[in-house]
Amino acid sequence: MEEGLMKLAIEQGLWAALFVGLLLWTLRQNNARETRYLEIIKTLGEEVRARLDRLESLASRGRRDDG
Repeated sequence: MEEGLMKLAIEQGLWAALFVGLLLWTLRQNNARETRYLEIIKTLGEEVRARLDRLESLASRGRRDDG
């Protein structure tokens, strides 16, 4: 698909080819950035879950000590 799009853009002129090339590059960069963001979100979510579990265990231990 990308090759066909570039061929069509080249037939339309240099500016069309440059525009399509930049558009395709931008789309690839956005996909890569989104993948990195999803990994960061996943990692942070795991960290938050681990800290919450730790806090819950400390709180339950504190309740047992008070009872």
